[in-house]
Formats: sequence, C-alpha cells, structure tokens
Amino acid sequence: MPGMVTKSDLLIAQRLNAEPFDKLFRKHLKDFLTQSLLVAKGEQTSGANEATKQFAKTLSAARSTTLADLK
Repeated sequence: MPGMVTKSDLLIAQRLNAEPFDKLFRKHLKDFLTQSLLVAKGEQTSGANEATKQFAKTLSAARSTTLADLK
C-alpha cells in the first residue's frame, strides 16, 4: 500500500534529521492519506453497507482536510 513504511525506509529515516526527515515523513504520509482517500471514495460508490459508506464519507472528508494541510 502506498505510504507503508518498509524496513529500508526506516533505515534511511534513521540517518536523517531536520528538513530531510520531515520531507520523507510528509511524502509517506501524503502517499498513505491519498491511498486511504481512494479506498474510502471507492467504498462510498461501491459499498453495500450503509453504515460503512457513511464512515467512508467521514473518513474522506478528514483525509481531504489533512492532505490540504500538508501542502
């Protein structure tokens, strides 16, 4: 899944600090939030359970807000 941190990502992150670390963190967070938003939107249009679709709508709004804040 995009944004998932791998062992090699952790090894790289351990060698970074300040802005380079922040940049790497933001990249992974943005990738994760974007994928999560994509899944939530898919659930809203294709899901069968109304409660789950409502949760996906709430999650989409939260992810969109957080993504906008990252820019």
